[in-house]
Amino acid sequence: MRSKYVRSSVIVTLSAALISGCGPVAAEDQARPTNPLTAQETHTPTTQEPKMTPTPPPQMDSGGTVEGWTGTIVDLPAGDQFGQEFVRQDGQSFHLGTPTDAVRDQIVEARSTGAEVRVWGTLHTSPSEGEAQTIVLDRVELVAKSEDEGEPVEGWTGTIVDLPAGNQFGQEFVRQDGEEFHLGTPTDEIRQQVVEARSTGAEVRVWGTLHTSPSEGEAQTIVLDRVELVAKSADEGEPVEGWTGTIVDLPAGNQFGQEFVRQDGEVFHLGTPTDEIRQQIVEARSTGAEVRVWGTLHTSPSEGEAQAIVLDRVEFLSQSNDQGEPVEGWLGTIYKLPPGNQFGQTFVRDDGEQYDVGTSDEALRAAIADAAWNGAHVSVDGRLYIGVPAGEARHIEVEELTVVSLPAPEPRDLTPFAEVSASSSLPGDQYGTYSPYQAVDRAEETSWVEGSSGPGLGQWIELLFPDAFELHALALDVGFDAGDDLFDKNNRIKCATVLFSNGEQTSIEFDDVRGLQQFAMVRAPGPNVKTTSVRVIIDEVYPGSRYDDTCLAEIQVWGVVH
Repeated sequence: MRSKYVRSSVIVTLSAALISGCGPVAAEDQARPTNPLTAQETHTPTTQEPKMTPTPPPQMDSGGTVEGWTGTIVDLPAGDQFGQEFVRQDGQSFHLGTPTDAVRDQIVEARSTGAEVRVWGTLHTSPSEGEAQTIVLDRVELVAKSEDEGEPVEGWTGTIVDLPAGNQFGQEFVRQDGEEFHLGTPTDEIRQQVVEARSTGAEVRVWGTLHTSPSEGEAQTIVLDRVELVAKSADEGEPVEGWTGTIVDLPAGNQFGQEFVRQDGEVFHLGTPTDEIRQQIVEARSTGAEVRVWGTLHTSPSEGEAQAIVLDRVEFLSQSNDQGEPVEGWLGTIYKLPPGNQFGQTFVRDDGEQYDVGTSDEALRAAIADAAWNGAHVSVDGRLYIGVPAGEARHIEVEELTVVSLPAPEPRDLTPFAEVSASSSLPGDQYGTYSPYQAVDRAEETSWVEGSSGPGLGQWIELLFPDAFELHALALDVGFDAGDDLFDKNNRIKCATVLFSNGEQTSIEFDDVRGLQQFAMVRAPGPNVKTTSVRVIIDEVYPGSRYDDTCLAEIQVWGVVH
């Protein structure tokens, strides 16, 4: 990682990998290619009728079938024994044999107009010509222009694989959800990128236009505009162990065909690496069955902190004979759990016993969230299940919740309720991730790291809360606090402006020390700041001894909800 050793990009182009360095020890960025895209070469017809080849050379093999391959026909240089060649949609070229006058006339029309055609015939390979391939044509059809302009493909993630020999599309794109698409590669540069991607098996992101061909049984083809290699992130993700929820379909055109809706309502994209798991996904989404999933959770800063589970296993929840034990009027308080827990809240009974809570009812789910935010004393009714996949192996399925009383106005740490964002973030690498979430995960050894060039002056991190509250205190750990060495090597925040949703702001100066530094925000005689957000803007830094990256290990916001 740049903040430790080396800066690495999450996404690099296939044509030239962009390698960035770290602070003063950084390698120079390699220049990206500046040549324009090379268009497919066209040949100007000559006034003399090109030479036609009535039959393939006698040493050719018996060949394979060519059925409806799509491409264009171009003239070869004068004197070539083959007057024309067929350039398939993936860029591969084939000599042409035209045994009948009718086919020759079709060839003349196609080459003069430059129209896209589909061809049928027999494919022959000539060992004496270095495995050169010739199509002896039976039929040629002009491809009529479709009124369908296609649908945009924007950054779909997946892999490119070779198709069996003889297929008109040399490769296909296998999207992350397992769906397959033919590929059209209109330029030499893109063809080269596709060749590199298929040879390395690397994960890629693609842009272009998606077309559907009714004549090919609704086959789908992506005509590519751009291909980018997705650098392997050293972030190995977080384990997903028996999370409970349902699988639902996403709208057509989304690169993830389905998503997993966890029992607490949080939503995750799905990666399905095997055919067996894909089949389970199809069954789960078609039946609406509740499932448990295992795998690895990954966060993509390049997609706005989107989270995806790469699945290892899916289990359908059978109906249990255990109907649970009744929960009738239990009194206690609901607390929000740290992000990543499959249950968003926990119920702490007045005697100190803890239970995870959940519900499939949207209105009740909102009531539980409100009770946690307000810190209310509540009465809970429902069913208690023992041995379920919950933090305490005890889960209350809530059927009714009643607010008994609101708490005395005492400040609480409201950070778990916040949605966190930042102006920039350093891409993840083999040492971890540096997203804004790392500043609210209650772990000093992880940090948000700004992703701008230089020390990050003007960069910010912001916490957005569900509703307005009265601010009482802030606490910040202003460096990479995983140890003395990393703390000293990276920049630490020296001065910051704190901006609130009501337009007020204040300045804070920090000591150059590890650990949380606390700042009282209570005004005497008042009134205190009321806000729905807290933004911390970097104004000045203590420079790191080695790297020019500014880090924030933790931030806490204490306040009172009215």
